[in-house]
Amino acid sequence: MAKAKKPKHIAIAGNIGAGKTTLTELLSKHYKWIPQFEDVDHNPYLNDFYEEMPRWSFNLQIYFLNSRLTQLLEIHRGTETVIQDRTIYEDANIFAPNLHDMGLMAKEILIIIILFSKHLKVWFSRRTFLFI
Repeated sequence: MAKAKKPKHIAIAGNIGAGKTTLTELLSKHYKWIPQFEDVDHNPYLNDFYEEMPRWSFNLQIYFLNSRLTQLLEIHRGTETVIQDRTIYEDANIFAPNLHDMGLMAKEILIIIILFSKHLKVWFSRRTFLFI
């Protein structure tokens, strides 16, 4: 019998406070996967964003997109299974549209983020993911 192929990349999606980080920690410990967490400690825009959201929403979203893209490239160069507590798809499909709907992001900026994300999806659609 052929050995089952192990997943290379698992990503957890969900609302803030839903338990993504806890689930990531539990699964990584149980299956001995490498956990990757959203980098909020080194984000140079996060504090500014919460002080003046309309001014910093674009910077914050681009920072997160770049951070997640960097993580994905590292995952695909590696050989181990990695589990993330956030996906790259949430930026353009959830967070940026919500910022726009709340009047905190201009339509033109939202369009740029969505178009950029579509290009990423084309590239990453050729790779195998498991989203939870």
